[in-house]
Amino acid sequence: MDYTKYVKIEKEIDNNYAIASNKGYKFKIRKNKIDAFTCKEVFGCGYFKHLELDKNDVVIDVGANIGVFAIAAADKCREVIAFEPDPANYRLAQENIQLNKIKNIRLIHGAVAEHNGDIELYLNSGVCSDCHSTFKIRGRKSIKVKAISLNDIISRYNPNKLKIDCEGEELKFMRTANMNNIRNLAMEVHFTYSKRDKHENYYKCKSNIEKYFNKIKYPKVQDKFSKMMFAKKI
Repeated sequence: MDYTKYVKIEKEIDNNYAIASNKGYKFKIRKNKIDAFTCKEVFGCGYFKHLELDKNDVVIDVGANIGVFAIAAADKCREVIAFEPDPANYRLAQENIQLNKIKNIRLIHGAVAEHNGDIELYLNSGVCSDCHSTFKIRGRKSIKVKAISLNDIISRYNPNKLKIDCEGEELKFMRTANMNNIRNLAMEVHFTYSKRDKHENYYKCKSNIEKYFNKIKYPKVQDKFSKMMFAKKI
C-alpha cells in the first residue's frame, strides 16, 4: 500500500515509520500497514457528522487503533475513554496522543466484550493492522487480552456518545448493551463475521438498538463487507 496517497507526510522517521498529518493532527504511522488509510478513513466515514460531538460529551471509543478518532474527538468533547487491545496499536496510540498534546483521553489497553475476563485476539499479520479480531480465524496466531464488559464501561464512565469499530465483537456485546444514557451511536458492522451465523446476532443487535434510538440509519445486510450504522435519540 502506498502510504503517501492518503495523507501528507511531514517527516520520514526510518524505513518503517513516518509522521503524517491530516485535518490539523499529526500521527506516527507504520509505512507497511494501513495506518495512513486509517488516518484518512476516520474523517470520512461519518463519525463526526453523526455523533454530533460537543464540549460536554463523554465519548467511548471501542477500537481506538492508533488513536486517530480519539485524538480528533477529544478536541470537540469533555473526555474520550478509548479501548485498544492490540499491543502495537496501543503503543502507537499512546505516542500519537502525546504527539498531539491531548490531555483528555483515557486510553485503556483492553478489548470491549459482552463479559469481563480474558479473550483471544486473532492477529492479522499482513497489511491490515487494524483487522485483528476476537473471532477465531484459521491460520492466525492469537494472543490473550483483557476484556471489559461494555455495560460495565457504560456504568463506570456514564458516556453519552458511543463509537464502535472492533472487527466483529460488536455482534456480541451490542445484543445486550444498556444504552439508556447514550444519545448518539456510530458503529461499523462487520458482515464479514456476521455471515457465520447467517446474521442472527446482527438482527439481535439491531433489535436491541431499536429499544433505545428512534432515528437509525441501517446498513444493508451483506456477506463480505463492513458498513456503518448510525443511531440517535431525538
